[in-house]
Amino acid sequence: MGQGKLDKYNLDRQYVVVVVIEEADGSLSSFFDVGTSVPSATDVGPWLYVLDHGRERAPTRPGFNYNSLRPYRVSPDMPVPDHIAKPDYFTTGDPVAERRSEARNVPPILSAAQADSMRHACRIGREILDAAHRVVRPGVTTDEIDRVVHDATIAADAYPAPLHYVNFPKSVCTSVNEVVCHGIPDLRELEEGDIVNIDVSAIVNGYHADLNETFAVGQISKEKHDLIKATHDSLMKAIEACVPGMFYRDLGAIITKHVNGCGFQVDKTYCGHGIGEFFHCSPNIPHYAGNKAKRASSASEALKPQTPPNPRRGGVAWIGRPRVPLLFHPLPWHAQTWRARTWYTPCRRRCRCRCRCRATHPVSS
Repeated sequence: MGQGKLDKYNLDRQYVVVVVIEEADGSLSSFFDVGTSVPSATDVGPWLYVLDHGRERAPTRPGFNYNSLRPYRVSPDMPVPDHIAKPDYFTTGDPVAERRSEARNVPPILSAAQADSMRHACRIGREILDAAHRVVRPGVTTDEIDRVVHDATIAADAYPAPLHYVNFPKSVCTSVNEVVCHGIPDLRELEEGDIVNIDVSAIVNGYHADLNETFAVGQISKEKHDLIKATHDSLMKAIEACVPGMFYRDLGAIITKHVNGCGFQVDKTYCGHGIGEFFHCSPNIPHYAGNKAKRASSASEALKPQTPPNPRRGGVAWIGRPRVPLLFHPLPWHAQTWRARTWYTPCRRRCRCRCRCRATHPVSS
């Protein structure tokens, strides 16, 4: 718009919105509109600060003693097409079926067909996470990452599980620097040297994928690099130890031993969890030593020789997510630098299935 046209408007109270559209043939077209603000209010449009678990929004930043990060405004929720199957919490924010399910207390045993559905869902989830990774760079907002994840999920005929789950307002969790987990995408631009964890959860044909990874934004410090590597390697060591019959609590000891040896410690606030037809279910998988998690199967089975995995058997699906805070940074830096993998642990409960397999089979990488 030329300066002559701008001179016709009161820029103190009016604003101009210009939209440029690229046509199918490559040509560009544009149009504009003019709005007038209220003198006593600040124009923020639909981008507001999120309050009360996403249920309410406010035009002013909530008061809190923040560290290096500050909350930024959050854009409106992305729409979900009618043809996408939606969970019960889509309209209410309350996952009623999950809360009332027996799976909250008893690990659900997957049949062979259900295990195949889980593998398919996790492959879709990995593709969505890769799409998000491709846009991570300085200057990109986490809101843009949310858009990419949302569009990729819808394109796969899946539902972004975080959207409206307990009133979460976005389709992915993006946790930058000291945010431990479940960060809400907003209009803050990623900066050189940041680390950002992207936590993707998709519902594919009724089964959940839930995986995440921490990415470097440009060049990061050696401390952050060592933190990410220590966390990744602790996860790999835990995976190598997974066999039916082992205690879930033993995984925490393995992770803690490696992490402490690297000069870090495990964040005990959160843990891994079961997954399948529900977003969160039994079992819980603590990542720290000395936890009281229940065993995976009978102790006698842990001593039996191991055999190759049989993908046609039933089992339990769960994810492990060690969190390791960075203690060397001058700020109280609790970075969500963790990755997750979903395991398929063949069942040995004779009352529920007739599984004869004694090894684990990874669902996703």
